[in-house]
Amino acid sequence: MVQSVLFFALGFLCAVFLVSLIAPAVWRRAVVLTRRRLEASLPLTPAEIQADKDRVRAEYAMTTRKLEMTVKSLQEKTAEQLVEIGRGREALKGLAVEKKDKNQALSDLQAKTAELRQREEDLQKLSDRLAQTERTLEKRALELQKLEQMYDDASFSSSNRQIELVARESELEKLANDIAVLRSQRKEADRRSQDIVSESKAAAEALKAEKKKAADLDIMKLWEEPLRECAPEILDMAMGWAQGATQAGVPMDYWRALAIWSGRYAPAKSPAFAWGHPDEAAGLHPAFLSYKPAAHVPVRCSGVCAWGEGSADGSLVVGDSHHYNSADEVFAAERIYTLILDEYAAVIGHLPPPVRERWNGVYTVADNRVLLIEEPAPNVRLVLVTSGVGASIGFAIGEEVIEGLFHPRSHTP
Repeated sequence: MVQSVLFFALGFLCAVFLVSLIAPAVWRRAVVLTRRRLEASLPLTPAEIQADKDRVRAEYAMTTRKLEMTVKSLQEKTAEQLVEIGRGREALKGLAVEKKDKNQALSDLQAKTAELRQREEDLQKLSDRLAQTERTLEKRALELQKLEQMYDDASFSSSNRQIELVARESELEKLANDIAVLRSQRKEADRRSQDIVSESKAAAEALKAEKKKAADLDIMKLWEEPLRECAPEILDMAMGWAQGATQAGVPMDYWRALAIWSGRYAPAKSPAFAWGHPDEAAGLHPAFLSYKPAAHVPVRCSGVCAWGEGSADGSLVVGDSHHYNSADEVFAAERIYTLILDEYAAVIGHLPPPVRERWNGVYTVADNRVLLIEEPAPNVRLVLVTSGVGASIGFAIGEEVIEGLFHPRSHTP
């Protein structure tokens, strides 16, 4: 036992001695390798340190740019969602009006149904009376048969029985006449009920059509007065549409042509809701309800409007202005652009995004005409739209002018 312990201790001491001889060399090798790895991973020269700084700055710039693009995308999505919410609310308002009309029509139909049920009850009572009369007739016929049998058995009865038989026969005859009258009355009542149902349906449809026509006509009359005051060329254009369509074989009157231009909503009573019907204010965002128009714009031939419309490239068109003057102005007034942006902020409820571009256009306007066509030389035409309807009638004017050049007619344009 002691010998084994001595051998184990001797082996352990030998191992410790060998390790103490080899350990310094292993330690020096590890230090050398560690130093080389650190020198390879860390920049030591000024150029390497500057390159590492540039790399960190580039990574920071890329991260910042990605964050800006994400924020811009979220802002655009928010604007689109606000527009979609407005459209959904408009659709809800239209559905509410339609529901109200249908409820009214349902009430009318229920009243007529109650009247028809009353008529059916009257007919049922007449049918019951007819059935009761027929049963009475059957009973009387049985009695008649019994009387005839009694007459055969006792033909030698007294004159009182003969008088009673004659009375019964006359009563049966009267009952048969009453039955015939009741049957004819029932047929007449059925025919009248069918006529009443048909007339009620036709009257309801005619009344609905007349109410719609009257409502559309009232709305068009509300449009006519401000258009006659501020843009009479629109009324002339509508009259021309109606006449041209009628001559081409498509029946159209002046009011229908005006409805094509203005739509079927009444003119807005407040600039805050110039984009839709004033009654659509219920349930809108508080920014719409607390809207206050910006500074007053002169009414005579000038105006601005603000809206939000996305373009194909992701930009947003937010406004439009028209300013009429006796001479061409080279520079545009910044107050007009400020007014458009103020109106946009008042309607949308937050500040508009930065303005990237502005577009200016100039066109001529005349108070005494809508269109100018001159012939300065043969086969030469000078055409100028002197009002704000060039986009609407430009193709038709071009067609007529080209037709007049290649196929001259006797009348003067």
